[in-house]
Amino acid sequence: KKVFCYIENEEGEVLGVQGMIPFELHVGKQLMLSAKSETSYLAQSTQGKGLFKKLYQKTLDDAHTNGIDHVWGFTSLGPVWKKLGFEVQNTSLFQ
Repeated sequence: KKVFCYIENEEGEVLGVQGMIPFELHVGKQLMLSAKSETSYLAQSTQGKGLFKKLYQKTLDDAHTNGIDHVWGFTSLGPVWKKLGFEVQNTSLFQ
């Protein structure tokens, strides 16, 4: 299953989307379910209003509900992710 989230306004217009693609990782002898964070999209009209943080948190909550404990991805926006509370190393983010 793919964890996917979007937020729409009262008129049904999609304002932002965020997806996660689940991957099974072998860690030692254990199999761990993780997810790769996919590209995030947010309508320009909503930027700077805190909507992205809410959207991403909802997606993380859904991922955790589906048994995903480790979220990772690749990004060139390190300062943005750090502001949201992620650990960023080079171009990778971790939660």
